[in-house]
Amino acid sequence: MLNGAGPVCGPAWASALPEGEQGRVRTCADDLLQRLLITVPSCRFVSLSTLDGRSAAMAGALTAASAPRVAAMTSSFLALSETLAWETTSGRSSYVTLASSDGLVVIARVPTRLPAYALSACADDEAVLALLLRRTLDTVTALAERLDRR
Repeated sequence: MLNGAGPVCGPAWASALPEGEQGRVRTCADDLLQRLLITVPSCRFVSLSTLDGRSAAMAGALTAASAPRVAAMTSSFLALSETLAWETTSGRSSYVTLASSDGLVVIARVPTRLPAYALSACADDEAVLALLLRRTLDTVTALAERLDRR
């Protein structure tokens, strides 16, 4: 478990977010996701997903149709990176970066008391990785604080 035990701030098992939980998570996340988009001008979209691959909140140029696919890939990519980190260094993966010819993606687990969410941020090829990474990590920290408070 990341950051020890604590109250559940969202489902960490394979189920859809209950309607009340969706609203609570979106209330916690919406302005933080928008702020990430604003502070990283090259950022295309930000997606918050559950660790089981369900879309929880999004901002930017991500369609409702593609959000579930991005959430599922975020979950899979994060799980793979954590397995690779454990197998190769016996440590935990802090975040994952992906560079392509058209842009960058940063994926980070939201460090709530009980792990339940991951955030992915995608930027175009004008992005500076250090800026996208720093703002993404700041966002997951702020989001974890909000989710753990509620």
